[in-house]
Parts: sequence; structure tokens; C-alpha cells
Amino acid sequence: MQKMLELNPSTGVFVRNERGEEVLASMVLQAEYGGVGLLQTLPKHRRKGYASIALAYQTRTLGRNGILPHTHVLHWNTATSVLLQKLGYKVHGGSHWVMVTKI
Repeated sequence: MQKMLELNPSTGVFVRNERGEEVLASMVLQAEYGGVGLLQTLPKHRRKGYASIALAYQTRTLGRNGILPHTHVLHWNTATSVLLQKLGYKVHGGSHWVMVTKI
């Protein structure tokens, strides 16, 4: 995650807390493969539209940089899937990850 922040455009939504300090509420990082990587919103800030703002801005940033906005989402992550579809992302298929370990 540190390298994603250092090397790629990222987006954060900050809000003021009760003491008037700016704190991170939601963020989207560009992954090493060029698409949308990590999308996180702190639990107390969920369902407020912050992820939509961050993802929309990050999507525009990718497009401006000549990158076709895309991402990978785990099949059980319905909240993110719904958000992506609201912003115009389309599902193009699934994939399976296989982990092989030594026996």
C-alpha cells in the first residue's frame, strides 16, 4: 500500500472531526496494474457518499491519464459492486484465484 501511495495517483475524502481537524473518511488508490486498487471507507463514515466521490474522482483521473478505468472485486463484495455499477462500471466476467502451497 505504501508503494501504491508513493507511485500512483490516489484520492482521499477528508472530513472535519468534532475538534475541527481534517481526518480521512474514504480513499481510493491506483493499483500497480493501472486500475482502481484499494477502495476503503472508515466504518463510521460509510453510507454517506464519500466512496462515490472518491471513486468518481479517481475514475476521471485514470481516464485523463489515458488509462481505461477498471478494477477487480471479490464476488461477495456486493457494496462495492453496486457502487461501481452506479458509476458506470460494467461486469465483464469472473476470474478464479488459485493458491498453491508446498506440501
